[in-house]
Amino acid sequence: MLIEERKVWHCVGCGFCCVNQRCTFGVARHPGAQNGLCPELEWTGRRYVCRLMMPTSDIADFVKRELRSGEGCVSFQNPWRRDVRRRTPEEAAAVGKKK
Repeated sequence: MLIEERKVWHCVGCGFCCVNQRCTFGVARHPGAQNGLCPELEWTGRRYVCRLMMPTSDIADFVKRELRSGEGCVSFQNPWRRDVRRRTPEEAAAVGKKK
């Protein structure tokens, strides 16, 4: 089987993907937290980072690859990609209601 090299995008840290659709890893770690910002998302003062994708995590590379980190940042369906800032719980809840 021939596998094409895929384009790798860097995550901008807007948090939209993690609010729009909670990943399998986030659901497994926090089954009771189904709405709003994932508990694994952390605001650094400049951007959101997923603790599961941080270099200190022993599964960071695997999670980045499996979740295709950064591909949501270039999606036209992501309205937050050009407005990276800390989100209110109301903004996060509004994303979940649009499904």
